[in-house]
Amino acid sequence: MESIIDFIYKNLSKGDYIWIQTEYGITFYIVDFALNNGFIPIYSTTERIYTEKKLSDNEIERNYIFRHVRFRKYIRKT
Repeated sequence: MESIIDFIYKNLSKGDYIWIQTEYGITFYIVDFALNNGFIPIYSTTERIYTEKKLSDNEIERNYIFRHVRFRKYIRKT
């Protein structure tokens, strides 16, 4: 995880947005780091579109489209 923090320090400046979307524990760690160090952590809300098509008696094709709808800031309530 330190390599992620190193990357942020080398490539971003305070006040820059960071889109954080990963496994829950890592997300918590990086959001906390960002809030404590002057970065703006954000996440996206998505729209999910699902279609299903029967190909044969034994096969079904499923398709999922994930579309980013809105970005929101993580905030810390004090």
